[in-house]
Amino acid sequence: MDKIDSKLLRLLQVDASHHYAELAEEVGLSPSSCLRRIRRLHETGVIDRIVAVLNPAKAGRTMKAIITVELERHGEQYIRRFLDMAEKEPAVIQAYSVSGETDAILMLRLKDMDELDALTERLFREETSRALLHRLRDPYRQGDDGDTGVRRHRTTGDDPKRQALAGRRSRRDPDQVFSTR
Repeated sequence: MDKIDSKLLRLLQVDASHHYAELAEEVGLSPSSCLRRIRRLHETGVIDRIVAVLNPAKAGRTMKAIITVELERHGEQYIRRFLDMAEKEPAVIQAYSVSGETDAILMLRLKDMDELDALTERLFREETSRALLHRLRDPYRQGDDGDTGVRRHRTTGDDPKRQALAGRRSRRDPDQVFSTR
């Protein structure tokens, strides 16, 4: 891979819908040379696939959420099973396996709180996981009420520490409300 390949990749990452003639002009090649390079990048696996990036607001998914997941059972097979299940959900835009106290992080784009509630019921109905949800404000969304509530979803036994937090305001952020489900 040389500098021209790198420049082509940067241009394609910004907007893969450019015509080969436009890309060729940008990088100083003929359209046929540009096309050969892009085909080679596909064939060698440098370009894995080309996808469409949606505008979530125009697609009706104006709410963002991040879910951190702690699995009750640890091991590759449990995290893989959970991530496979999560990735099938249309609202899950990114899913990561991580190390530390948290086993996975899910990034969501949702239509509304009802969709979030339905999603969490599907993902956490098994007795193997619990999650901490963070709803993020979209600063560009008109009429955002500023709700930054945090909900803790548990599917396992009672935790006195979490029960003590139920209904209380966070000391760090007075607008943050904790509740247990």
